[in-house]
Order: sequence, then structure tokens, then C-alpha cells
Amino acid sequence: MDLIVNKSSKGRKNILISENGKYYSYSEITDSVDINRAIGELHKRVPERMEEYSGDIIEDIPVNPKKIFLPAINFRSHSEENRTPSPKRPYFFTKFSNAVIGNNENIIKPGKVKYLDYEGEIAAIIGAKIKEASVENAIESIFGFTVCNDISARDYQNDYQDRLGKNWILGKASDTFLPIGPRICMLENDIPDFQIKTYVNYEKRQDGYVHDMIFSFPELIAEVSQFITLEPGDIITSGTPSGVAMGGSGRFLENGDTITVGAEGIGNLTNKVVNAN
Repeated sequence: MDLIVNKSSKGRKNILISENGKYYSYSEITDSVDINRAIGELHKRVPERMEEYSGDIIEDIPVNPKKIFLPAINFRSHSEENRTPSPKRPYFFTKFSNAVIGNNENIIKPGKVKYLDYEGEIAAIIGAKIKEASVENAIESIFGFTVCNDISARDYQNDYQDRLGKNWILGKASDTFLPIGPRICMLENDIPDFQIKTYVNYEKRQDGYVHDMIFSFPELIAEVSQFITLEPGDIITSGTPSGVAMGGSGRFLENGDTITVGAEGIGNLTNKVVNAN
């Protein structure tokens, strides 16, 4: 069962539920706040009866996160390719709503950035307000999963300053640096072992499974929620498998490159790199 934010040809948006090849109307939305409200409602209960939808489908950004947390070095394969020891506990950085774009939207490469990189990931979407969760009950807060791409300006991210560390914000949180979509695969039982594949100009660069995560989604959620209240629509990502340009292929993104991140059960997220004017 999937959640889709549909942008109709008439310009209106509505939330659809997809199941067994059919689409059902859940509600119309007037602003992005309504998306998170619907996620919270559907997390509690999916209506038994909904009207079947047969109109045009143009998938829009499926979530409006207030808070976005991304773990650094959270795949064993990525740790190995970067020759970086696995962290002893989850180590997070963050992005903001300015970074969020949808499927088929452009990634804007800032003029001063030389080394633009991709990181195919799975994003867990929070469906219930949660604070101080245990690892055992953290899964109860997950509404579902979508695909995301943690775009990174490596020359800024790795601009290390003594006693201050890396420049995570400028290296990670630039405008358009978090493509998300195209839909949310709603969690029904156990967390699927999603296979993450990333292609640049149709050449496969990444291929990994979430079972390679150092810290699982419940462990990540439990860690964050000890300090920060999580709410419907918030996002915690998986981290990325090996195959990124930095430490891997060495082939960074350039103007005109097309990146596709895909996971079976969710779909493909495709974006093009465009130089800033």
C-alpha cells in the first residue's frame, strides 16, 4: 500500500492510496501542512472504504518534513570504501526544507562547488509523535519509506577546521540537495530489506541493501528521540551504501548529469544536475 501526493492537471492536489494496482482518493489538500496531517491520520487508521480514483496522476513530493536527520557512515560498505571506522553511536547531520525537491526536479549545483556527489538512500517517514522511544517500540512510529538522494558538496563538507570539525551544513544542506520521492511505501509488518540502486547517466554506481546498515531504523529513531520529539512527516534516512564518488568512483556530478535512485516497492527518483545561473 502506497501514499501518493497527486498534482492533478487542474493544479489541485490530493492524497491517493494505491493498492493492488488501483488508486483511491483519501483527501484533497490545500497546503503542505495537510500532507503531514494525513500521514498522522493514516498511520492510526486507513479507511476501509475509499472512492476509486481514475483521473490523471502526477506524483508530487510525498511529505513535508519539519525535521530531517541523516546518519553519517551508516553502511558497512560505505565505511570500508572511505576507510573510516564505524561510529560507536549514530552520528547525525541535518538538512532543511529548502533542500527538498521532488521527482524530475533539477538539482542546482552552486557556482563555487567543484565536487558534487550523490548518495542514494531510503528515508523513513515518521507517522506518530514520539519521544524517548526504545529500540523495541521505535518501529511503531514509522509510517513508511521513500527514496531520497543525499546530494553533497564534498569540497565544502570536508572543509575541516581545527576544533570545529567538518562543515556539514554548507556541504549538505544547500537548496535542492535532498530529492525525495516518488511515493511512500506504507509499513505494514516488518521493515523490508530494500535494495538501493543509484545510476548516473544510466550507469550503475551504487547497489546495496538496508541490512548493511550499521544502526537500524529503530536504533536511529530511538537515539534521536531521546533528545528531540519526532512528529508525523519528519524524516530519518538510512545512510548510503558504497559507490559514491568520494572514496569510490571518483566521478563527481557535472552539469547535465541525470541521477536515478531506485528501490523495489517504492519506485525511481530521477533528477538532473543544472549549474546555478
